[in-house]
Amino acid sequence: MISGVSFLDIHHNWYTTPGSTAATTTSGGPGSVAETPVRKATGSVQFIFPLYGRHLLTVGGDVTGSSAHTREYGLTNWRDENSRNSLTYSARGKSLTSGFFLQDEVLIRHDLTAYFGVRGDYWRTFEGFADQVGAAGYAASYGDRDAFSLSPKVAVVYRLLPETTLRSSVGKVFRPPTVYELYRTWSYASGTVYRGNPDLKPETAVSWDAGIAQELWEGASFSGSYFENRMADLVYRRTDPANSKINEYVNAGRAKCRGVEMELKQHLAPSWKLFATRPSIAPK
Repeated sequence: MISGVSFLDIHHNWYTTPGSTAATTTSGGPGSVAETPVRKATGSVQFIFPLYGRHLLTVGGDVTGSSAHTREYGLTNWRDENSRNSLTYSARGKSLTSGFFLQDEVLIRHDLTAYFGVRGDYWRTFEGFADQVGAAGYAASYGDRDAFSLSPKVAVVYRLLPETTLRSSVGKVFRPPTVYELYRTWSYASGTVYRGNPDLKPETAVSWDAGIAQELWEGASFSGSYFENRMADLVYRRTDPANSKINEYVNAGRAKCRGVEMELKQHLAPSWKLFATRPSIAPK
């Protein structure tokens, strides 16, 4: 059995923004401060079972919970985080993602291994809230939302020669929106507003790749691969067509990217390694 637990607690996370009036200068004047404590906890467990001499079965699960609460205050001096006055904005939300996975590693021949796997993810966001003090339509509470995705994957690894390995895989992936993307809205001194979107849907993608790993001379190796990702509901930030001062997170209909990755390694000593990489990505 392999298990792990991790915690992230960023209690003091803030930045200041200068105001947009003539009273604000590089040396001081009105502004604002935003603080966003973040908490995240992750736990996972997996079991590995050899089966019938040719199978290696891996089964497990994990769960991740996260929360964030942003507060913005006016400042009498944007260079002094403690010169706060009134609360101007508050937003918070939580999310919980739990998943299970199953993989069968099958030794088909001494030089050919196949991997068959599936992963299920359940995502839920809740307690979403935003209050832009004094603005119409606030305070606003957002309803709970959830989604489930089943993601299969197949991979093959073939040892063509003692120094040459070929590999290929195809599978589906799932990424839910973050608490920040869902609920965080903020503005810059120029007046541009960066807005979250509590109605965002999770991203999904079908990906495939094919590659080669080649041993060269002593201590040196080369690897390269070609990949394609076909995404649905891609989360990205766009400018509002009706107002160029507003940027918001939205889901795209579909997107595609493809590219090549290459890496060259050279071991110089037991504790020293020289490597060079070259990614090349072409969105469509």
